[in-house]
Amino acid sequence: MIRNYAEAGVDAVMFPEDWGTQKRLMIRPDLWMEEFFPRFERLCRLAHTLGIRVFMHSCGKIGSIIPPLIDAGIDLLQFDQPEIHGIDTLAGYRKFGKITFWCPVDIQKVLPLGNEGRIRLKAREMIEKLWKPRGGFIAGHYEDNDSIGLDPRWQEFACDEFVRCGVRERSVA
Repeated sequence: MIRNYAEAGVDAVMFPEDWGTQKRLMIRPDLWMEEFFPRFERLCRLAHTLGIRVFMHSCGKIGSIIPPLIDAGIDLLQFDQPEIHGIDTLAGYRKFGKITFWCPVDIQKVLPLGNEGRIRLKAREMIEKLWKPRGGFIAGHYEDNDSIGLDPRWQEFACDEFVRCGVRERSVA
């Protein structure tokens, strides 16, 4: 499929994975390393050889495999619950190499509270701590408010703060 996507001219592929529970990886980290790491590494290497970036989504707490995912070649990690890892912890993963995070303000621990000040504070914290020249941060927007009982206004607070405080790179033409 990656070869077919490359022929079609895509810029990236996404692995929609859910490896974590609210507390830990769903399988033992050593088993994940043995069985899945080599496969992720092979798929990422192929994608990169073909000029394609690799994005990966995962729900749950997968901190035990974030460094190996970065080593395997994942270019971007998409989390809807960044607070499950901690923003400082995510920022610390930059020491392992280039990684971009694509996240909304946390859909379980922050947005559902509807506290405008806290939502805006978390949006600013994510920009300040996750956006760096090596890697980066893409401000996310959770698209299915109804399924998790979010008032759309709460997301608008986050979006407004991301736009107000966000850093935009200008490409050199």
